[in-house]
Amino acid sequence: MHRGPLAGQAVHVVAHLPDGLRYAAVTAAGDRLIIAGGEAGDAQILSDAIWSFDASTGSLTRIGRLPVPLTHASRSTRTRDTW
Repeated sequence: MHRGPLAGQAVHVVAHLPDGLRYAAVTAAGDRLIIAGGEAGDAQILSDAIWSFDASTGSLTRIGRLPVPLTHASRSTRTRDTW
């Protein structure tokens, strides 16, 4: 994950997922980013992992699994609920 650029700031890495991931569903929930599913690696292996990135501590935690692996999905957060 990257942070920046804001008003001329450089982009820098703030966390690494264990595997490269693309096309994941991501939403903000307070100070956290929730990352679910996606494709891992060049072999286009679908992921069922759900990750939480805490921006205040810089920690990345696997918080669950999707019922089935998925990619190209979307997520939305309203109040405290995430869909």
